[in-house]
Amino acid sequence: MSRQIRIAFRTAATAVSVVVALSACVIGPTRSASPWASPQVVAAQRDANDRYMTTLTSFVVFASKAKADSRAKILEGYQGVLYQYSLASVSYVQAVYPTLQTLPPSLQPLPAPSGTPTVADLDRDYEHVLGMRSAMWDIGVAAMWGKKTKMSIPRYNGPTLSMPVFPPMPPFQDARDPKYARLAALTKQLDDAQNAEFEQQRQVHSREVARAINAPGAMSPAPAPQQPQGVQRWCTQSGGGVTGRVPC
Repeated sequence: MSRQIRIAFRTAATAVSVVVALSACVIGPTRSASPWASPQVVAAQRDANDRYMTTLTSFVVFASKAKADSRAKILEGYQGVLYQYSLASVSYVQAVYPTLQTLPPSLQPLPAPSGTPTVADLDRDYEHVLGMRSAMWDIGVAAMWGKKTKMSIPRYNGPTLSMPVFPPMPPFQDARDPKYARLAALTKQLDDAQNAEFEQQRQVHSREVARAINAPGAMSPAPAPQQPQGVQRWCTQSGGGVTGRVPC
C-alpha cells in the first residue's frame, strides 16, 4: 500500500459501554415514561445496528488486506461505513424517542453512496456524523437517564437498545494537515465530554444506591452504570499498513 491508513478505534467508555450505561436503571425521581417504540421499530433499530457493525467489520478486514491499487475501493468502503452509521443513529433515536416528529438537521442521515468519494468528501461526512453522535448522545442520556433538556424528552423504559459504536477516522490522512488535526481535535473533545458525563452519572447513581441501602425497609437497588462485561469483545486486525480493532 503506497500510503498508510490510520484507523484508530476509540476504546473509551463512551464507545464500548454505552449499551449498559444508557440502559441502566437510575434510582430516584423520574419523569413519566414515554410510549414504548413499537416492536417493529425496536427490531428495525437492532437490524440497522447489525448492518452497520457488519459493514464496519468488513471494511476493516478489507482495508487491512488491500493492495496498493485499492485506494478507490477503500474510499468507497469507508463511505459505506459512514452511511450505515448515520442510518443506525437515526434508527436508535427513533426507538428511544418514538414521539419525535421531525429529525433536526444534525440528525439527518447521509445520502446513499454514489460513485467514488474524495478524501475531502469523507472528511465532510465524518464531521456530519460527529454531529449526529453528539445529538444522539444527548437524546439517549435524556431518555435513559432522565437528564433535563430543552426538548423535554420522555423517559424511555423499553427493551435494551445498542447505541452504534462510532466509526474510525477517515483513511488516507496526513497528520500534519490542519484539516485532519481539526477533525481529530473535535473527536477527542466529544470523547472527553461524553466520558465525563458518564462518570458524573456513575457517581450520582452510587450516591443514590448508598441512600437506598441505608433507607428503612430498602429494596435491592438497581445495578449501576458500569463497563460491560462480555458486551463486546474486540480483536486486532492488521496487515498491509493498516491496524484496527474489530468486533470478534
